[in-house]
Amino acid sequence: MAQGRREGGTLIALELGGREVSRATSTCKHCQRIVFLHDAFGMRLPADEQPPFCLQCFAVICDACGAKGSCTPFEAKISNYERDAERAARDGRMLEAVLR
Repeated sequence: MAQGRREGGTLIALELGGREVSRATSTCKHCQRIVFLHDAFGMRLPADEQPPFCLQCFAVICDACGAKGSCTPFEAKISNYERDAERAARDGRMLEAVLR
């Protein structure tokens, strides 16, 4: 597997005429959105249409995360949410939030 490239997937869909179309996909490391790597004809996207690549975490990301210009991997977001929830539970704030 190439550096920065996670295992990808394939989207398989049927066109109106019944023809099967497949597209190579990857997952945005920042938000978990599906990112297309090839066009509907199975050809690699032109350079100007390629999904952004984060040079901080070395992963394919979606256009929306690429536009933000910052690197916050999804795993880090989950760790932050868990840490905040543990702190809130220790401080008794979790019960306050539930009772409101």
